[in-house]
Amino acid sequence: MKTTALICFVKTPGLSPLKTRLSEGLGHEKSLECYSQMIEIVRETFSSAISTLGLIECFWAVAEAKGLNNKIWSTQNTILQSTGPLSNRLHHAQFEENGDFRQYIYIGSDAPALNLSYIRRTIVELQSSDHVIGPAKDGGFYLFASKIPLSLELWNSIPFSTSTTFKNLCHALPGKVVTLSELSDIDQVSDLSSAIKELEELEIRSKSQEKFISYLKGLQVTSMS
Repeated sequence: MKTTALICFVKTPGLSPLKTRLSEGLGHEKSLECYSQMIEIVRETFSSAISTLGLIECFWAVAEAKGLNNKIWSTQNTILQSTGPLSNRLHHAQFEENGDFRQYIYIGSDAPALNLSYIRRTIVELQSSDHVIGPAKDGGFYLFASKIPLSLELWNSIPFSTSTTFKNLCHALPGKVVTLSELSDIDQVSDLSSAIKELEELEIRSKSQEKFISYLKGLQVTSMS
């Protein structure tokens, strides 16, 4: 029996608006390219996690019912996100895969320096703690993991998309909380430099991360010209 569910929350290109703030600076086409490359980083992380970490199953949590069978998500299982605010979607996801797992790990697709090493450390930390959180530089979080099913009431008590989301979540959680190193989300053009720096500082990078570094540097050159 697999013990860990690794779940990435995604939107399907063509069915939902993607990276709207990034699009304002890069344009729709470049923003979509950026999103697609970040999805490839997650896809490679999924594959590596399954082959090296053992008892883990990976899921795309897809925002749209019409997107569940889209070929972009065909490499792993898909589950449908709940409707409503992020608190509803986070609460719903821990039960959508039938609750057969001892622990679950939530990630997004927009922290490109997040790779297998972060997933490995999360699983190790969960052996002696109840929750693991990866804080994002904008005050949110890029990873959340837990062994304890959390109530919708708790999730609803957290103000999301604020500079204090991570701090408020840590304060609200029952049990022991471990934090990972801080990473950048790519939400707007000003995040690109931090993302490149974090990617280059990784001791081990995946092929998709190497490719993304070159792509981001190209975007920077284009935006400056």
